[in-house]
Amino acid sequence: MTRGCRVLVVAPHADVANAVVNWLTSQGHQTLLVKDFVSARPEIDANPPDLLVTEVKLGEFNGLQLALRAHSRSPSISTIVIGDEDVVLERDALEHHAQYVKTPELSTAFSKTVRAVLA
Repeated sequence: MTRGCRVLVVAPHADVANAVVNWLTSQGHQTLLVKDFVSARPEIDANPPDLLVTEVKLGEFNGLQLALRAHSRSPSISTIVIGDEDVVLERDALEHHAQYVKTPELSTAFSKTVRAVLA
Protein backbone atom coordinates (compact mmCIF):
# COMPACT_ATOMS: atom_id res chain seq x y z
CA MET A 1 0.00 0.00 0.00
CA THR A 2 1.17 3.50 -0.81
CA ARG A 3 2.04 5.43 2.33
CA GLY A 4 1.84 9.16 2.75
CA CYS A 5 -1.20 9.66 0.55
CA ARG A 6 -3.22 12.84 0.89
CA VAL A 7 -6.68 12.00 2.19
CA LEU A 8 -9.69 14.26 2.47
CA VAL A 9 -12.11 13.00 5.12
CA VAL A 10 -15.64 14.42 5.09
CA ALA A 11 -17.39 13.30 8.25
CA PRO A 12 -19.96 15.26 10.21
CA HIS A 13 -20.20 12.57 12.92
CA ALA A 14 -17.37 12.65 15.48
CA ASP A 15 -17.29 8.88 16.02
CA VAL A 16 -16.77 8.18 12.32
CA ALA A 17 -14.35 11.10 11.91
CA ASN A 18 -12.20 9.99 14.85
CA ALA A 19 -12.06 6.35 13.77
CA VAL A 20 -11.17 7.17 10.17
CA VAL A 21 -8.65 9.94 10.88
CA ASN A 22 -6.92 7.99 13.65
CA TRP A 23 -6.48 4.92 11.46
CA LEU A 24 -5.29 6.91 8.44
CA THR A 25 -2.74 8.93 10.40
CA SER A 26 -1.47 5.78 12.14
CA GLN A 27 -0.73 4.43 8.64
CA GLY A 28 1.28 7.53 7.70
CA HIS A 29 -1.31 9.28 5.55
CA GLN A 30 -1.79 13.06 5.56
CA THR A 31 -5.41 13.74 6.44
CA LEU A 32 -7.58 16.80 6.25
CA LEU A 33 -10.91 16.55 8.07
CA VAL A 34 -13.89 18.68 7.09
CA LYS A 35 -17.46 18.35 8.31
CA ASP A 36 -19.60 18.93 5.22
CA PHE A 37 -19.99 19.07 1.44
CA VAL A 38 -19.56 22.85 1.26
CA SER A 39 -16.19 22.68 3.07
CA ALA A 40 -15.02 19.74 0.97
CA ARG A 41 -15.83 21.28 -2.41
CA PRO A 42 -12.97 23.84 -2.54
CA GLU A 43 -10.46 21.20 -1.44
CA ILE A 44 -11.56 18.85 -4.23
CA ASP A 45 -11.54 21.65 -6.80
CA ALA A 46 -8.26 23.34 -5.88
CA ASN A 47 -6.20 20.61 -4.28
CA PRO A 48 -7.57 17.16 -5.18
CA PRO A 49 -6.60 14.45 -2.68
CA ASP A 50 -5.35 10.97 -3.52
CA LEU A 51 -8.26 9.51 -1.55
CA LEU A 52 -11.65 10.91 -0.59
CA VAL A 53 -13.38 9.30 2.38
CA THR A 54 -16.88 10.62 2.99
CA GLU A 55 -19.94 9.73 4.96
CA VAL A 56 -23.02 9.29 2.81
CA LYS A 57 -25.14 11.63 4.96
CA LEU A 58 -23.87 15.20 4.61
CA GLY A 59 -26.98 17.25 5.30
CA GLU A 60 -28.63 18.61 2.17
CA PHE A 61 -26.03 16.88 -0.01
CA ASN A 62 -24.64 13.39 0.21
CA GLY A 63 -21.34 11.62 -0.11
CA LEU A 64 -22.22 10.14 -3.49
CA GLN A 65 -22.68 13.64 -4.91
CA LEU A 66 -19.26 14.53 -3.52
CA ALA A 67 -17.76 11.37 -5.05
CA LEU A 68 -19.21 12.32 -8.43
CA ARG A 69 -17.76 15.82 -8.15
CA ALA A 70 -14.36 14.46 -7.17
CA HIS A 71 -14.31 11.93 -9.98
CA SER A 72 -15.37 14.55 -12.55
CA ARG A 73 -12.56 16.89 -11.40
CA SER A 74 -9.89 14.19 -11.20
CA PRO A 75 -10.71 10.64 -12.33
CA SER A 76 -7.69 9.30 -10.45
CA ILE A 77 -9.17 10.14 -7.01
CA SER A 78 -10.09 6.98 -5.13
CA THR A 79 -13.27 7.29 -3.08
CA ILE A 80 -14.74 5.46 -0.10
CA VAL A 81 -18.29 6.25 1.01
CA ILE A 82 -19.35 5.28 4.55
CA GLY A 83 -23.01 4.74 5.42
CA ASP A 84 -25.68 2.50 6.84
CA GLU A 85 -26.41 -0.83 5.24
CA ASP A 86 -28.26 0.01 2.03
CA VAL A 87 -28.00 -2.14 -1.10
CA VAL A 88 -29.14 0.72 -3.36
CA LEU A 89 -26.50 3.14 -2.04
CA GLU A 90 -23.87 0.42 -2.23
CA ARG A 91 -24.76 -0.26 -5.86
CA ASP A 92 -24.83 3.46 -6.68
CA ALA A 93 -21.40 3.93 -5.10
CA LEU A 94 -19.91 1.18 -7.25
CA GLU A 95 -21.50 2.67 -10.37
CA HIS A 96 -19.81 5.95 -9.53
CA HIS A 97 -16.33 4.49 -9.01
CA ALA A 98 -16.53 4.48 -5.21
CA GLN A 99 -16.24 1.76 -2.59
CA TYR A 100 -18.99 1.55 0.03
CA VAL A 101 -18.23 0.66 3.65
CA LYS A 102 -21.12 0.01 6.01
CA THR A 103 -20.92 1.93 9.28
CA PRO A 104 -21.41 -1.17 11.47
CA GLU A 105 -18.43 -2.77 9.72
CA LEU A 106 -16.25 0.33 9.86
CA SER A 107 -13.69 -1.04 12.30
CA THR A 108 -13.07 -4.22 10.29
CA ALA A 109 -13.82 -3.27 6.68
CA PHE A 110 -12.33 0.22 6.46
CA SER A 111 -8.65 -0.69 6.70
CA LYS A 112 -9.09 -3.50 4.18
CA THR A 113 -10.89 -1.17 1.77
CA VAL A 114 -8.28 1.59 2.06
CA ARG A 115 -5.49 -0.88 1.40
CA ALA A 116 -7.32 -2.17 -1.67
CA VAL A 117 -8.03 1.23 -3.22
CA LEU A 118 -4.52 2.55 -2.59
CA ALA A 119 -2.73 -0.61 -3.73
